[in-house]
Amino acid sequence: MIEEINEGFWIADFIQTQIDNNTDWYKFFKKNIDRSGFYNIKIKENPIAKIYTTELAMVLCGNELDGINTISYLEPYSIAFNKGVEYFRENHLPTTKILYGEYAKLYIKDIHNNYFHINHGNGFIGWNKVKRMYPSNLYIDNIKDYGFYSGIVSEVDIMIERYFELFKELDKGCDCEGFIQSQQTKNKKESEKIKAPVLALFCRLINEIGIEQKEEIESVEKYCKRVCERYDLVYTDRIRQNYRGNETTANLRLFTEKVLPLLDSETQSKIQNHLKTKQLPKQNLYA
Repeated sequence: MIEEINEGFWIADFIQTQIDNNTDWYKFFKKNIDRSGFYNIKIKENPIAKIYTTELAMVLCGNELDGINTISYLEPYSIAFNKGVEYFRENHLPTTKILYGEYAKLYIKDIHNNYFHINHGNGFIGWNKVKRMYPSNLYIDNIKDYGFYSGIVSEVDIMIERYFELFKELDKGCDCEGFIQSQQTKNKKESEKIKAPVLALFCRLINEIGIEQKEEIESVEKYCKRVCERYDLVYTDRIRQNYRGNETTANLRLFTEKVLPLLDSETQSKIQNHLKTKQLPKQNLYA
């Protein structure tokens, strides 16, 4: 029986406090993950599962957040992790005939694309997102996704270690330029479905962080067009109209769900780090 789960809480502030204060909690998980690349957890009768970021390990492995039963997320994470392991073995695990046959290069490209580039849904562009990022808010479906793709990544890493010579250039396994162009087209289509206030929030964040700053004499219209063009998003005049709108909890939620997954990993990381420093509403984002 999984314990009662508290849904949708903002956890970035807790994580940043642990990091800023260099707490024993933070140092413990960082040391373990820096050493091995992951932190092992064993929940009930489930096989061992792995957590790949210090931040997520801090949240899931201890009831440190007042009023939030974070430990109760461990079992769903563990179950999802092992489903990810099963999924990879059933759908992607190669035979030695494939690895050492005429289709070896094609298989390695397929793994490369899935590992680094393909949008698997729910904001997961590349399986290896679990090594680069962590959720800013706590809700069960997101934690299950992180568990599932962590299971897949675990199997890929085991395969790479086992067949090192074959996979030593995994990061060069496809036409990355072609994938970038494909992603740009997809971003434009996806952005057409996103409400203007949410895209306006994105433009303001990009300016605040300094990724693409608004020039002093530049009009809001010109600036927002420039940002949308850079990130392959569709500009409308309603973005300009909402540029100075309030940073509501609803808009922030939609931004993290709809816009953040469309961005490159570097921009995602900068925005996540910036959001940690902002005084955001400490309420249930999914109420």
